[in-house]
Amino acid sequence: MQCTLERSSLGVNIGCQSFTDLDYADDVALLAELLHFLTHGLEVMSEEASLLGLQMNGAKTNIQCIGDIDSVPQVVHVGSSQLEVVNEFTYLAACTTCDISSESEILRRIDIVRNCMALLEKHVWKSDIRVDTKVRLYQAYVLPVLVYGSEAWTITKVLARRLDAFDTWSFRNILRIPYTRHVTNAFVRETTACRSVSCIIKTRSPRFFSHMTCSDSRQDRHQAVRASLRPPRDWTRPRGRPRTTWLRGIDVDVQLANISIHSAWRKANDRVLWRRIIDSATLH
Repeated sequence: MQCTLERSSLGVNIGCQSFTDLDYADDVALLAELLHFLTHGLEVMSEEASLLGLQMNGAKTNIQCIGDIDSVPQVVHVGSSQLEVVNEFTYLAACTTCDISSESEILRRIDIVRNCMALLEKHVWKSDIRVDTKVRLYQAYVLPVLVYGSEAWTITKVLARRLDAFDTWSFRNILRIPYTRHVTNAFVRETTACRSVSCIIKTRSPRFFSHMTCSDSRQDRHQAVRASLRPPRDWTRPRGRPRTTWLRGIDVDVQLANISIHSAWRKANDRVLWRRIIDSATLH
Protein backbone atom coordinates (compact mmCIF):
# COMPACT_ATOMS: atom_id res chain seq x y z
CA MET A 1 0.00 0.00 0.00
CA GLN A 2 2.85 2.36 0.78
CA CYS A 3 4.33 1.79 -2.70
CA THR A 4 0.93 2.58 -4.24
CA LEU A 5 0.72 5.89 -2.39
CA GLU A 6 4.26 6.85 -3.38
CA ARG A 7 3.70 6.15 -7.10
CA SER A 8 0.23 7.74 -7.42
CA SER A 9 -1.55 11.03 -6.68
CA LEU A 10 -4.22 9.69 -4.36
CA GLY A 11 -5.75 11.77 -1.61
CA VAL A 12 -8.61 14.12 -0.70
CA ASN A 13 -8.20 17.29 1.31
CA ILE A 14 -10.26 18.09 4.38
CA GLY A 15 -9.15 21.45 5.63
CA CYS A 16 -5.37 21.31 5.76
CA GLN A 17 -5.23 17.52 6.07
CA SER A 18 -4.94 14.99 3.24
CA PHE A 19 -6.42 11.48 3.44
CA THR A 20 -5.43 8.80 0.92
CA ASP A 21 -7.12 5.55 1.94
CA LEU A 22 -9.33 3.79 4.46
CA ASP A 23 -8.40 0.25 5.48
CA TYR A 24 -10.38 -2.36 7.40
CA ALA A 25 -9.12 -5.95 7.60
CA ASP A 26 -8.58 -7.02 3.96
CA ASP A 27 -10.76 -4.21 2.50
CA VAL A 28 -9.22 -1.02 1.11
CA ALA A 29 -10.99 2.17 0.04
CA LEU A 30 -8.86 4.52 -2.05
CA LEU A 31 -9.66 8.25 -1.96
CA ALA A 32 -9.03 10.70 -4.79
CA GLU A 33 -10.36 14.08 -5.86
CA LEU A 34 -10.27 13.32 -9.61
CA LEU A 35 -11.27 10.18 -11.49
CA HIS A 36 -8.03 9.81 -13.46
CA PHE A 37 -6.04 10.00 -10.22
CA LEU A 38 -8.18 7.18 -8.84
CA THR A 39 -7.87 4.97 -11.93
CA HIS A 40 -4.10 5.46 -11.98
CA GLY A 41 -3.93 4.58 -8.28
CA LEU A 42 -5.94 1.40 -8.89
CA GLU A 43 -3.62 0.39 -11.73
CA VAL A 44 -0.56 0.95 -9.54
CA MET A 45 -2.10 -1.02 -6.67
CA SER A 46 -2.93 -3.88 -9.05
CA GLU A 47 0.69 -3.93 -10.25
CA GLU A 48 2.08 -3.88 -6.72
CA ALA A 49 -0.31 -6.63 -5.63
CA SER A 50 0.70 -8.86 -8.56
CA LEU A 51 4.32 -8.76 -7.35
CA LEU A 52 3.11 -10.45 -4.14
CA GLY A 53 0.96 -13.00 -5.95
CA LEU A 54 -2.26 -11.12 -5.19
CA GLN A 55 -4.95 -9.95 -7.58
CA MET A 56 -7.59 -7.24 -7.35
CA ASN A 57 -11.10 -8.67 -7.65
CA GLY A 58 -12.85 -6.47 -10.23
CA ALA A 59 -16.25 -8.04 -9.51
CA LYS A 60 -16.09 -6.86 -5.88
CA THR A 61 -14.58 -3.44 -6.63
CA ASN A 62 -16.81 -0.41 -7.19
CA ILE A 63 -16.28 3.30 -7.67
CA GLN A 64 -18.47 5.81 -5.87
CA CYS A 65 -18.55 9.48 -6.80
CA ILE A 66 -19.43 12.01 -4.13
CA GLY A 67 -21.43 14.89 -5.57
CA ASP A 68 -22.35 15.23 -9.25
CA ILE A 69 -22.45 11.66 -10.52
CA ASP A 70 -23.81 12.65 -13.96
CA SER A 71 -20.35 13.79 -15.06
CA VAL A 72 -18.84 10.36 -14.31
CA PRO A 73 -19.18 7.40 -16.73
CA GLN A 74 -21.16 4.39 -15.55
CA VAL A 75 -18.25 2.01 -16.21
CA VAL A 76 -14.54 2.70 -15.70
CA HIS A 77 -11.85 0.51 -17.26
CA VAL A 78 -8.86 -0.28 -15.05
CA GLY A 79 -6.48 -2.62 -16.81
CA SER A 80 -8.53 -5.62 -17.94
CA SER A 81 -11.29 -5.01 -15.37
CA GLN A 82 -14.49 -3.03 -15.75
CA LEU A 83 -15.46 -1.23 -12.56
CA GLU A 84 -19.02 -0.05 -12.06
CA VAL A 85 -19.76 3.46 -10.78
CA VAL A 86 -22.51 3.13 -8.16
CA ASN A 87 -24.81 5.60 -6.42
CA GLU A 88 -24.98 3.54 -3.21
CA PHE A 89 -22.49 1.21 -1.60
CA THR A 90 -22.88 -0.92 1.51
CA TYR A 91 -19.71 -1.09 3.57
CA LEU A 92 -19.48 -2.60 7.06
CA ALA A 93 -23.29 -3.10 7.01
CA ALA A 94 -23.90 0.65 6.46
CA CYS A 95 -25.04 2.24 3.21
CA THR A 96 -23.25 5.31 1.86
CA THR A 97 -24.72 7.39 -0.97
CA CYS A 98 -23.27 9.85 -3.45
CA ASP A 99 -25.08 12.78 -1.80
CA ILE A 100 -23.75 11.90 1.70
CA SER A 101 -27.29 11.74 3.05
CA SER A 102 -28.41 9.39 5.81
CA GLU A 103 -31.94 9.08 4.40
CA SER A 104 -31.25 5.95 2.34
CA GLU A 105 -29.55 4.21 5.26
CA ILE A 106 -32.37 5.14 7.66
CA LEU A 107 -35.07 3.90 5.27
CA ARG A 108 -33.04 0.74 4.74
CA ARG A 109 -32.79 0.17 8.49
CA ILE A 110 -36.55 0.69 8.87
CA ASP A 111 -37.24 -1.95 6.21
CA ILE A 112 -34.89 -4.42 7.92
CA VAL A 113 -36.54 -3.90 11.32
CA ARG A 114 -40.01 -4.15 9.76
CA ASN A 115 -39.05 -7.61 8.50
CA CYS A 116 -37.73 -8.50 11.96
CA MET A 117 -41.03 -7.44 13.51
CA ALA A 118 -42.92 -9.58 10.99
CA LEU A 119 -40.78 -12.65 11.77
CA LEU A 120 -41.48 -12.27 15.51
CA GLU A 121 -45.15 -11.46 15.05
CA LYS A 122 -46.60 -14.93 15.58
CA HIS A 123 -44.34 -16.40 18.26
CA VAL A 124 -43.50 -13.30 20.31
CA TRP A 125 -45.69 -10.23 19.82
CA LYS A 126 -48.97 -12.18 19.65
CA SER A 127 -48.00 -14.68 22.32
CA ASP A 128 -48.97 -14.70 26.00
CA ILE A 129 -45.60 -13.33 27.11
CA ARG A 130 -45.87 -10.42 29.52
CA VAL A 131 -45.85 -6.96 27.97
CA ASP A 132 -42.79 -5.77 29.89
CA THR A 133 -40.87 -8.83 28.68
CA LYS A 134 -41.88 -8.09 25.09
CA VAL A 135 -40.64 -4.53 25.49
CA ARG A 136 -37.31 -5.78 26.83
CA LEU A 137 -37.00 -8.20 23.91
CA TYR A 138 -37.65 -5.34 21.51
CA GLN A 139 -35.00 -3.18 23.17
CA ALA A 140 -32.46 -6.01 23.28
CA TYR A 141 -32.89 -7.60 19.84
CA VAL A 142 -34.79 -5.25 17.52
CA LEU A 143 -33.85 -1.70 18.50
CA PRO A 144 -30.07 -2.25 18.08
CA VAL A 145 -30.71 -3.24 14.46
CA LEU A 146 -32.58 0.04 13.88
CA VAL A 147 -29.96 2.33 15.45
CA TYR A 148 -26.87 0.50 14.13
CA GLY A 149 -24.41 3.15 12.98
CA SER A 150 -26.70 5.98 14.10
CA GLU A 151 -23.75 7.74 15.76
CA ALA A 152 -22.69 8.96 12.33
CA TRP A 153 -26.15 9.75 10.93
CA THR A 154 -27.12 13.23 9.81
CA ILE A 155 -30.58 13.58 11.31
CA THR A 156 -33.08 16.13 10.03
CA LYS A 157 -36.44 16.89 11.63
CA VAL A 158 -38.22 14.93 8.90
CA LEU A 159 -36.05 11.84 9.43
CA ALA A 160 -36.41 12.12 13.22
CA ARG A 161 -40.20 12.12 12.88
CA ARG A 162 -39.97 9.16 10.50
CA LEU A 163 -37.91 7.15 13.00
CA ASP A 164 -40.16 8.03 15.93
CA ALA A 165 -43.27 7.15 13.93
CA PHE A 166 -41.89 3.72 13.07
CA ASP A 167 -40.77 3.15 16.67
CA THR A 168 -44.26 4.03 17.91
CA TRP A 169 -45.80 1.72 15.31
CA SER A 170 -43.60 -1.10 16.61
CA PHE A 171 -44.75 -0.52 20.19
CA ARG A 172 -48.38 -0.45 19.07
CA ASN A 173 -47.87 -3.90 17.53
CA ILE A 174 -46.26 -5.13 20.75
CA LEU A 175 -49.12 -3.73 22.85
CA ARG A 176 -51.61 -5.13 20.30
CA ILE A 177 -53.33 -1.79 19.84
CA PRO A 178 -55.39 -1.81 16.61
CA TYR A 179 -55.52 1.29 14.42
CA THR A 180 -59.25 1.58 15.16
CA ARG A 181 -58.52 2.49 18.79
CA HIS A 182 -57.80 6.17 19.21
CA VAL A 183 -54.78 5.88 21.49
CA THR A 184 -52.29 8.73 21.61
CA ASN A 185 -48.56 8.27 21.11
CA ALA A 186 -48.00 9.78 24.56
CA PHE A 187 -50.01 6.94 26.09
CA VAL A 188 -47.91 4.37 24.19
CA ARG A 189 -44.68 5.97 25.49
CA GLU A 190 -46.02 6.10 29.03
CA THR A 191 -47.06 2.45 28.92
CA THR A 192 -43.73 1.19 27.58
CA ALA A 193 -41.61 3.70 29.56
CA CYS A 194 -39.19 3.94 26.61
CA ARG A 195 -37.52 6.94 25.06
CA SER A 196 -38.05 7.80 21.44
CA VAL A 197 -35.45 6.75 18.89
CA SER A 198 -34.60 10.38 18.10
CA CYS A 199 -33.70 10.96 21.77
CA ILE A 200 -31.50 7.86 21.80
CA ILE A 201 -29.62 9.02 18.70
CA LYS A 202 -29.34 12.51 20.17
CA THR A 203 -27.22 11.08 22.99
CA ARG A 204 -25.23 8.63 20.86
CA SER A 205 -23.89 11.21 18.41
CA PRO A 206 -22.22 13.47 21.05
CA ARG A 207 -20.72 10.41 22.71
CA PHE A 208 -19.21 9.36 19.39
CA PHE A 209 -17.92 12.92 18.98
CA SER A 210 -16.25 12.62 22.40
CA HIS A 211 -14.78 9.25 21.41
CA MET A 212 -13.05 10.80 18.40
CA THR A 213 -11.91 13.79 20.43
CA CYS A 214 -10.24 11.57 23.03
CA SER A 215 -8.61 9.33 20.42
CA ASP A 216 -4.97 9.52 19.43
CA SER A 217 -4.25 12.72 17.53
CA ARG A 218 -2.35 10.69 14.91
CA GLN A 219 -5.43 8.68 13.96
CA ASP A 220 -7.43 9.63 10.87
CA ARG A 221 -10.77 10.09 12.63
CA HIS A 222 -9.27 12.60 15.04
CA GLN A 223 -7.51 14.53 12.29
CA ALA A 224 -10.60 14.55 10.02
CA VAL A 225 -12.88 16.11 12.65
CA ARG A 226 -10.22 18.58 13.78
CA ALA A 227 -9.57 19.64 10.16
CA SER A 228 -13.32 20.08 9.56
CA LEU A 229 -13.52 22.42 12.54
CA ARG A 230 -10.62 24.50 11.19
CA PRO A 231 -11.18 25.18 7.48
CA PRO A 232 -8.47 26.96 5.45
CA ARG A 233 -8.32 30.74 5.70
CA ASP A 234 -9.24 31.20 2.04
CA TRP A 235 -12.32 28.97 2.36
CA THR A 236 -15.67 30.60 1.65
CA ARG A 237 -19.08 29.04 2.12
CA PRO A 238 -20.74 28.17 -1.20
CA ARG A 239 -23.87 29.99 -2.21
CA GLY A 240 -27.23 28.67 -1.17
CA ARG A 241 -28.63 27.17 1.98
CA PRO A 242 -26.03 25.25 4.03
CA ARG A 243 -26.50 21.50 4.02
CA THR A 244 -27.24 19.66 7.22
CA THR A 245 -24.07 17.85 8.20
CA TRP A 246 -23.09 15.65 11.11
CA LEU A 247 -20.95 18.36 12.73
CA ARG A 248 -23.74 20.93 12.34
CA GLY A 249 -26.03 18.50 14.13
CA ILE A 250 -23.54 18.23 16.98
CA ASP A 251 -23.30 22.03 17.03
CA VAL A 252 -27.07 22.35 17.36
CA ASP A 253 -27.14 19.82 20.20
CA VAL A 254 -24.36 21.43 22.24
CA GLN A 255 -25.82 24.92 21.75
CA LEU A 256 -28.67 23.78 24.00
CA ALA A 257 -26.02 23.63 26.74
CA ASN A 258 -24.83 27.15 25.80
CA ILE A 259 -21.49 26.09 24.31
CA SER A 260 -20.14 26.17 20.76
CA ILE A 261 -18.80 23.29 18.70
CA HIS A 262 -15.21 24.54 19.20
CA SER A 263 -15.69 24.67 22.97
CA ALA A 264 -17.21 21.19 22.81
CA TRP A 265 -14.03 19.92 21.09
CA ARG A 266 -12.00 21.02 24.12
CA LYS A 267 -14.51 20.02 26.80
CA ALA A 268 -15.12 16.56 25.34
CA ASN A 269 -11.72 15.40 26.65
CA ASP A 270 -13.17 15.53 30.16
CA ARG A 271 -15.57 12.58 30.15
CA VAL A 272 -17.35 13.55 33.39
CA LEU A 273 -17.92 17.12 32.23
CA TRP A 274 -18.98 15.96 28.77
CA ARG A 275 -21.51 13.55 30.27
CA ARG A 276 -23.08 16.44 32.16
CA ILE A 277 -23.20 18.51 28.98
CA ILE A 278 -24.94 15.69 27.09
CA ASP A 279 -27.47 15.24 29.87
CA SER A 280 -28.12 18.99 29.93
CA ALA A 281 -28.59 19.16 26.16
CA THR A 282 -30.86 16.10 26.13
CA LEU A 283 -33.20 17.55 28.77
CA HIS A 284 -34.12 20.48 26.51
